[in-house]
Amino acid sequence: MFDHCLLLHPEQIARIESKLPAYTVGSLQRKSQMDVLLEFITSLLEFPDPGDKLKELGELIKDVFQLMPSGKR
Repeated sequence: MFDHCLLLHPEQIARIESKLPAYTVGSLQRKSQMDVLLEFITSLLEFPDPGDKLKELGELIKDVFQLMPSGKR
């Protein structure tokens, strides 16, 4: 589903409208991931104490994203 949404990515639309080859899904995914990371860092730096906010986020990540054991041995 996400792959399909990347057809609507502004940079992809510009390529298609310009009759240029489309970007690969993988490169658009990586670009989108980096855009989100940079936006996060920018917003984090706006907090009075970004270090404390980052530690708080780290604890939330540990709670939400728990590693699950594989059934394979």
